[in-house]
Amino acid sequence: MYRSLLFLLVVIASISLKSQQLFDSKYVDIKWVSISDSTLSFNESNRMIFKDAHFMSEDEILPFYIDHLNLFDKTLTITARLSELVVSPVESFELEAFSGINLPTDFIPETAILSGRDEAFAKTTIPTLRRNQQTGEIERLESFKIDYHYEMKPSEKDGIAGFATTSVLASGEWFKFRLNKSGVYKISFSDLQAIGINPSSVNPKNIRIYGNGGGTLPENNSASRYDDLFENPIKIVGEEDGVFNQNDYILFYGQGPVVWDYDPVDGFFVHRPNYYDDYTYYYVTASLGEGKRMPESQVQQTSNATITSFVDYQLYEQDLVNLSNTGRTWYGDLFDVTLSKDFEFDFPNIDQSRQGKLVTQVAARSFGSSNFQLSLNGSLQQTIPVDATQATGYDWAKGNSGIQRFTPSSDKTTVGIKYNRALNSARGWLDYISLNVWRQLKFTGSQMHFNNTQLTGEDSFVTMELANASTSVEIWDVTEAVNPVRILPSVQASTLRFIITGSEIRQFIAFDQSSFFSVEKIGAVANQNLHSLRDIDYLIIAHPDFVEQAEQLAEIHRTQSGLDVFVTVPSLIYNEFSSGAQDVTAIRDFARMLYSSSSPGRELRYMLLFGDASFDYKDRISGNTNFVPTYEAVASLNLVNSIATDDYYGYLDTNEGTGANSLLDIGIGRFPVATATEAQQIVDKIIRYLSDDEDVMSPWRNEITFVSDDGDSNTHLNDAETIVTLLRNDYPDFNLDKIHLDAYKQVATPSGQKAPEVNEAINKRVERGSLIINYSGHGGEVGWTEERILQIADITSWRNRNKLPVFITATCEFSRYDDAERTSAGEMVFLNPFGGAIAMFTTARATYSTTNLRLNKAIFNDNIFTKINGQYPRFGDVIRKSKLTGDANDRKFVLLGDPALQISFPKEKVITTHINGNPVNMVSDTLKALDEVTVSGIIADRNEIQLTNFNGVLYATVYDKEAQVNTYGDQGPTTSFLLRNSIIHKSTVEVVNGHFEFRFMIPKDIAYKYGSGRISYYATDYQTDAQGNFEDFYVGGFSNNVVDDQAGPNIKLYIGDTTFVSGGFTDENPSLLALLADENGINTTGSGIGHDLVATLTGASERYAIINEFYTGKLNATAEGSVVYPFANLNPGKHTLTLKAWDILNNSNTATIEFEVILSNNIRVENLMNYPNPFHQTTSFVFDHNQSSDPLDVEISIYNTSGMLIKTIISENHYSNGYRSQPIHWNGLSDQGNPVAKGLYIYRLVVTNSQGVQTDKRAKLLYY
Repeated sequence: MYRSLLFLLVVIASISLKSQQLFDSKYVDIKWVSISDSTLSFNESNRMIFKDAHFMSEDEILPFYIDHLNLFDKTLTITARLSELVVSPVESFELEAFSGINLPTDFIPETAILSGRDEAFAKTTIPTLRRNQQTGEIERLESFKIDYHYEMKPSEKDGIAGFATTSVLASGEWFKFRLNKSGVYKISFSDLQAIGINPSSVNPKNIRIYGNGGGTLPENNSASRYDDLFENPIKIVGEEDGVFNQNDYILFYGQGPVVWDYDPVDGFFVHRPNYYDDYTYYYVTASLGEGKRMPESQVQQTSNATITSFVDYQLYEQDLVNLSNTGRTWYGDLFDVTLSKDFEFDFPNIDQSRQGKLVTQVAARSFGSSNFQLSLNGSLQQTIPVDATQATGYDWAKGNSGIQRFTPSSDKTTVGIKYNRALNSARGWLDYISLNVWRQLKFTGSQMHFNNTQLTGEDSFVTMELANASTSVEIWDVTEAVNPVRILPSVQASTLRFIITGSEIRQFIAFDQSSFFSVEKIGAVANQNLHSLRDIDYLIIAHPDFVEQAEQLAEIHRTQSGLDVFVTVPSLIYNEFSSGAQDVTAIRDFARMLYSSSSPGRELRYMLLFGDASFDYKDRISGNTNFVPTYEAVASLNLVNSIATDDYYGYLDTNEGTGANSLLDIGIGRFPVATATEAQQIVDKIIRYLSDDEDVMSPWRNEITFVSDDGDSNTHLNDAETIVTLLRNDYPDFNLDKIHLDAYKQVATPSGQKAPEVNEAINKRVERGSLIINYSGHGGEVGWTEERILQIADITSWRNRNKLPVFITATCEFSRYDDAERTSAGEMVFLNPFGGAIAMFTTARATYSTTNLRLNKAIFNDNIFTKINGQYPRFGDVIRKSKLTGDANDRKFVLLGDPALQISFPKEKVITTHINGNPVNMVSDTLKALDEVTVSGIIADRNEIQLTNFNGVLYATVYDKEAQVNTYGDQGPTTSFLLRNSIIHKSTVEVVNGHFEFRFMIPKDIAYKYGSGRISYYATDYQTDAQGNFEDFYVGGFSNNVVDDQAGPNIKLYIGDTTFVSGGFTDENPSLLALLADENGINTTGSGIGHDLVATLTGASERYAIINEFYTGKLNATAEGSVVYPFANLNPGKHTLTLKAWDILNNSNTATIEFEVILSNNIRVENLMNYPNPFHQTTSFVFDHNQSSDPLDVEISIYNTSGMLIKTIISENHYSNGYRSQPIHWNGLSDQGNPVAKGLYIYRLVVTNSQGVQTDKRAKLLYY
């Protein structure tokens, strides 16, 4: 809930503030819902919930009440205090959900100050369940009073570190190499040549190496990190003469991708996995003058202790499989056929007097009990139990870990793991084995890492004593891996000694010069300078395969939206922000730089991730789709809390990055494209969406459709109706269609209950067009609901290329874009090149219906249709604002679409001024059956000032009264809802100087009971458009007018367009085109029994469709119109299509047409011809085909009778509405521009569709 503190400025200015002053209070009643009614979008949950309950994580069952205060001053400290509490005990049947759960002992509020872009909030979180300390009973909060107090404090300075304004990569020659383990690396003369540098041409003193070491970037924005690339001090042997000779070489310390952090609690090291990259990257240049050389250190202090041992560590981890295709955690060895395995570890000079530590992480999928037994050198040490996996639960597998202290008995340690299972179907996996042991500080091998963890206090010093070391052994301090220091030890016999501070953990490497590691070359790096960018509105991060399309989109927004747009690729971001390694935080750090370093008011606003994502960052699976990475949760086993989210890139404030209190500062969208073809198709859809084509700027922009699932005590239907009520009250110009599953009959099939009428209704609505399609209910990667009311076959059949809706899906993982092994149904909706969606506010993981509703409401409530600073919001603004007051569930919602695009709803207003010549503000009219009606009005701006320069077309749809629809109660109680879908009349008329008028007759088939009617308007001049509605009139009763008309409508049928001839061929998705005319008008009310506009298809496919709503009136012709109705997925073969139509006096007529379906996966071309033929000046080529919805590449080659090529005509992206091509013209000139000789010519037609399928045809022409 928002409550603005507008008065705060007055308070501050007028009084002397005292600490903790009260400025706001409110009373809260919590409306609890039965635990049985709490539902996941795909399954029931055992959560206790109430209206607007929040949960701190995806698998949390404790509900919280959260209140939001909209602040105008971030320097306030807000404190919340509760009083007047009313509590009650939790019902006995609800107690089981909290077995073993730690509950708070009181209702203590916590308040945090959050900011999302230019909005600041005080977020107060209150637990609503507690365990009473006196009685031990679980109690729930029923009502309370909350008092807010404030205190003025100096605000802490924003801790965002300044970013460099120029990258070191901006000038000079640069070369890149990589490595995969920590140690001392040697780069020789030949290595430099292989990298790309000519050593003979450079002064070795100018050689520099840059890199930021290994590991991953910290996820918390406030944590320190290197900005740009850090120069590492190096050692070059032989550089003194200023020439890089054949025997000269570079030594430097390289840190591998996996790093180890010291845990002071137990005195051992913990590995930090690198989930994103298996390599660390470094850069070398000789273009910037003399470089850093390694400093030397020799401490001369009194030592407090001598260190002769150190902690060593090893890791066994094989990332082979992601068990549920989600999250960052991968697993290795499988325990199935082989149930026991041994793993060998070798630690030279192990200290057998001190304990080591073994950590083992495992997982199992078993529907019964199972466990792992761990042994060390054959001795059983530990049993790790693994919980059973529930068939109906959200855990694909269960994990557990074992921690074991042990005393080693030899340098070699064998870790044995045995998986014990009760069921043969059970399987186990090993994640990793981590070992820490103490070793004697004796040099072994050619390189040896060691450390000091034995601290002796502040201002103390210790002596490190490395035994078994020759005088050739060199020691570097690598505590800061990018800033190594050479230690100058003292030498006595075979022991090296040096003094260091005893107050901090330090890391070292010793090496004897006998063997070095070698780097892997990558190659030259072009100059770049992302750090110089400022004042960018829109950042597009595209995979290199899609840069051409990204630039095309950027130019659209530069010219049409006035945005400053920058396009880059991930690898360039990694070069400057993560030292070349793939790291999702590098992308966010780049965005954070653009956001925090730009001019005030010019902060970054939008980010588009132009490419698909994958749970596999490292391309371990075939056909991977990690084009532009997304943020994955670490957890991989639970399908609820293992999330993928792009929101991570939008948490840009200093105190954000991790935890629940991060808010989006920018709007983020994604194009989940995997090919350049898909990328171009999406850009083409956006171009169409923004076009002024008459099919694009048409009445579908007035429609909003709600689809809901059944069951769950009508939760999903009620959620949809909640949004309907909001829209009806706040945005009444929209027509609200409803497709509630429980209002349709279901049929039993071998594969379960189905509702084919719902599939048909959804498909019809998509084809007719809807500004928004909003779904609430169960769903998954292959469609909606248990009854499969939306399936892949439905989605791929859509051909709504000019009427692209925004989909809002409050369901589960419908758009799981990071599953590289499947293209989800939601992605298919967006990627459909022939239609589908222009954008999707959609879900990528399992979600809860309560939070789904909250986010759904947030999209509409003062958001998507509400101006921001005089401009309507863009999709990125909408999704950002919708998440400002949400919870962790919101991170599963993603925008698949262009975040800088605005929804194309009409911006101006249509106003009714007169009905039958009477001003509408005088008396409400009553319209009766067979009444003749005249309606007039104006086009105005939103301030209702007439737009006298508006000249275009108005579409008016006159509706009968709302009707009550009763549901069947198939999976729950019956209910009812109101629906207005009976159309009395449709008119299409001209608008002249902002004024319109139309006439029509009320049909016989109305509901004679009196009630409020509705006129819905859409008007366009093909530059702008307008909408409006009028409901201040009544419909009902019967007129005394006598009309003598016994003839039915005149009907002309075609397929595709008017060039089609009965008996021709089509593809499997043909569209009926019917031209209808009648003396008095066409009946489309749907109210009279049997008086519908009906299309009946027989033959190879059989279909029956009522198509009243597809009728459109002809311009300025009251009693004429047309129907375009799409069929989908017809069987190949011959078909007969019959249309029956009625006029408004209930006279009928029928017409029939025949066609043959030839599947479009093979191109069929017939009837190739040119006209006129013979010709003298120009001729036009046409042909019939079966590719009506696919843009074709057409090539016509014209040859003379000697076989010489005279002319080639190419027509790319050739599109036709029907099955006859658009004419391709030729002026009789050759390729050289000369008139061709008179005579006979042979021409060859080659047609290629978007899938690359090709066919050809030949014909002759005569030029005279």
